[in-house]
Amino acid sequence: MTRPRILLADNHLEFLKTCAEFLSSSGYEILTASDPSEASRILTEDWVHLAVLDLRLERDYDDKDKSGLILARSVAPAVPKIILTLFPTHRDVREALIRDGDAPRAVDFLDKDDGLRGLLQAVKRALRDHLAVNLDLNIQYNDCAPVSFIQLARFIEPGVEPSRSVSRAEELEDLFRRLFVQESQIRLDRLVWQSNRRFAVGVVAFKMDNTPESYIVVCGKNARTTEELHRNEEFAPGARGDDATVLKRSSFTTHFVANAYSLAHGNVETAGSLRNVFRHGTDGALSSVLETLFQSALARWHQDQIVSKDKTSLDGLYRKRSPFPEARVLSRSLQDRVRSLSKLVYSLGARVDCTQEALFVTVLSRSYTYPDLVSHAVRGFDLEIPSLLKRTPGKLTGDNILTDESGHVWLTDFADAGLAPVLCNHIELESAIRFDWVESTKLDWLHTFEQALVFGDFTKPDTENIEQPLRKPLRAILAIRKHATQSVGWDPVAYHLGVFYEAISRLMEFNPKASLTQKELARLAHALLAAAMTSQYLQDAAKTQPPVRQAASKGLRLDTPNRTVYVDGRRVKLQGKRIEFALLSYLYGHADQVCSRADLISNVWEYTYDESDLSQRRILNTAIRRLREQIEVDPKRPRYIKTARGDGYRLVRRPVD
Repeated sequence: MTRPRILLADNHLEFLKTCAEFLSSSGYEILTASDPSEASRILTEDWVHLAVLDLRLERDYDDKDKSGLILARSVAPAVPKIILTLFPTHRDVREALIRDGDAPRAVDFLDKDDGLRGLLQAVKRALRDHLAVNLDLNIQYNDCAPVSFIQLARFIEPGVEPSRSVSRAEELEDLFRRLFVQESQIRLDRLVWQSNRRFAVGVVAFKMDNTPESYIVVCGKNARTTEELHRNEEFAPGARGDDATVLKRSSFTTHFVANAYSLAHGNVETAGSLRNVFRHGTDGALSSVLETLFQSALARWHQDQIVSKDKTSLDGLYRKRSPFPEARVLSRSLQDRVRSLSKLVYSLGARVDCTQEALFVTVLSRSYTYPDLVSHAVRGFDLEIPSLLKRTPGKLTGDNILTDESGHVWLTDFADAGLAPVLCNHIELESAIRFDWVESTKLDWLHTFEQALVFGDFTKPDTENIEQPLRKPLRAILAIRKHATQSVGWDPVAYHLGVFYEAISRLMEFNPKASLTQKELARLAHALLAAAMTSQYLQDAAKTQPPVRQAASKGLRLDTPNRTVYVDGRRVKLQGKRIEFALLSYLYGHADQVCSRADLISNVWEYTYDESDLSQRRILNTAIRRLREQIEVDPKRPRYIKTARGDGYRLVRRPVD
């Protein structure tokens, strides 16, 4: 049996020692603190079931000292607290027990003169009435694929120091004892997935004389996993269906939250991931799972209709789903990664040379030239594509999609549920197959594979030259694309744009200082090739848009290669300094967003922003004024470059008159 864990805080050291020894001998694990800062540190960094706090933690004979009460209501509100004092007053009792929001500041108020027996009874009452945790729960592990709480805790906090990792593991175990408070035994079946400092684990739970039940338990830090609850509640479809993932219960500790889901008509022990079907199943099995995924599980989320249009550019929406650093950091970081990969790919029988203008690739003595993908990743593409949104369950990885032999499909990760570009789920799943699951290390094969996917017919590319090991992923990708073409508002250019940012996100995850296996290097080189080719495709698409869209349509459009602006169909070639075009490019790349003065000074002029430096404000104001004089009909009443008073400026591509 696990012992209840109690914080005892009192500035009287002899009393603290006596109480700690007594409670410890009564079956409790005791942590002690002799001042508010140490008590606060334990409540914040460690975890306890209950805190017993002296009212006057700093000055015993100062009736104005309420440091224990202040601590009770300001730190770790989820932990029940008992206030202990040698000087009880009616006012202090009332102030301690009054409700503060959803919970009382303290659950009990105790006079020290009540003695150790009184303290013990107060502790027992508090734990009985305010703590739902199954300290007798028998926790078993799957012998075939065991996972430990230390391992699970490290998924959430990978950088935590070893001295604290044991405490975090104990807290995580305690979280499961809270989550399964009514069960007699649970078995951790296996790790289902882990991503972004969260994990999902299969759990089989047993009650006396009841049929075992299975759950997917998703766990992470408090804020992130609590947000998952809210998003699932707000966006999950009302009609659950045969493939529903149903939230059954939730619990939390000081640092962690766990959400337990059941699989409708399913069993965690017999369900496997989509990745597993891809690796070990037949083409028919994979095709069947994809059919159910898109026609059933995702269809209830998507509802085959566009929910809304967004003023943010499609570039911006895709970036949000794979958040990148600000432009200058992104440019430098991505350039470093591309250069590092360029030096490594020779071991795969290829050569890559990068300049500020282009990427040169040599495979099997054949050379190819592609645009500089770094500049496109930073500035985006000059494409006029509507930003159409649908409800989605969040990001799909293939590991967070479960299926079984009966053909059911379940989604298990809802942390990013909400509105997203209409094609995002198709793009994410294709990218997982394309960049994460392909096993080949032959860059010439991968280059041909990417040529077919990027430049070939969207759903029927030429497959004659695709090598056999790449044909299965190709068939899976084409199946996903066929489903994409049935989506309302689908556009192949928008699709490739999303794939571009998926490839860039994988390059950004690469640590240039890390050692790589051949497979890891091949996957990164594959993403690099895909990003380079896709940037060529998108650049060509921007140039070949119908003239009516380029010059005759309403609004503002930027032609970056020719340093030209189209304003309501009127061609404007900017005059003057290059910095003004760079400023316009930055604003255009962040259209419909407020760009602060700090953003503009740091990214366009590359100065360290100093709010007190009036010269920085003057050069920015001058450049904005000159831009308005060239592109606005009435610079005093600007339609395109708006002032956000006190914040900065916002560019509007299509102003509403």
